[in-house]
Amino acid sequence: MESHMETIHVFIMGTFSFGFNIIWRLIIWSLQLLFIYLSFRRLKMDNLLTWVTYTILFCAYYSSLGRVGLASSIQFYGLSCLIMLGKRKFLSFCNGLIWIAISLFFHKSVFITVLPALIALVPQKKYFILFYFLFIPLLVPVFQYYLADYLLNSSDVNGSVMRYVNEETEARGIGIQMFNYIFRVTLFGTYFTSLYEWLRGDYLPRFIKVMIVYTTFILMIYLIIYLSLTFIGIGSSDIATRVLIMATFPNVILYSYLFSEKKHTIILGLLGLLSIIAINYRIFYAYYLYNLGVGI
Repeated sequence: MESHMETIHVFIMGTFSFGFNIIWRLIIWSLQLLFIYLSFRRLKMDNLLTWVTYTILFCAYYSSLGRVGLASSIQFYGLSCLIMLGKRKFLSFCNGLIWIAISLFFHKSVFITVLPALIALVPQKKYFILFYFLFIPLLVPVFQYYLADYLLNSSDVNGSVMRYVNEETEARGIGIQMFNYIFRVTLFGTYFTSLYEWLRGDYLPRFIKVMIVYTTFILMIYLIIYLSLTFIGIGSSDIATRVLIMATFPNVILYSYLFSEKKHTIILGLLGLLSIIAINYRIFYAYYLYNLGVGI
């Protein structure tokens, strides 16, 4: 059993998967699917287009990140409960906070998106979103300093953080780099298309504005981590991608809403085509590496 895994996953693997990794992943993916269904239904986005978008993104990008995906889906459901309060508003509010807290037990990295999720609920002036990005050049040196100090002096050199760093320093083929590039293009493309639509008018429903603000903070965290690690000479793709993966669920909502409203369908269609290409690319590249006896 890998020591870096959270206690809940050790329990699931030891109790229900009989030691088979594939069974554990099926359990994790099934739970993720359940919480995503509950989130879509809560946001009243439980339609065919949303599920097609989710399926494409799942197959193309984050099916291999089981623990992060499940934790993010639980947190996203908690956020959806806070956005769409039911008739019993207090109970819905408490329910949302409880699920956000529970998500922390499924992957330690999701703690960095708890505060963004709560801040996103506060009504925002749309032009403030552009102002937030100005903080990135100010925060990168600060994060860079403390991260470098942590990596040099922390006793956790054999722990989870250094494990990801060591994985990242291993040789990465052009195939993985291309795949990650497509992932970023589709995710950032959907986000900036949604942001542009908000800036040009104020007609968007509240839950879409919350999704945009929530995604904004996740992308800021991603850029800060990516740039900080890059500047101190540490490979950053693996660590930063685990943050970026948390933005996929709100992006599904943003993509589906804009497409259903027939907004920027050409751009969104091209982004969807890129994701479909990524699915096929991943399959063929995995088969190629399999023939070489190398894992993807």
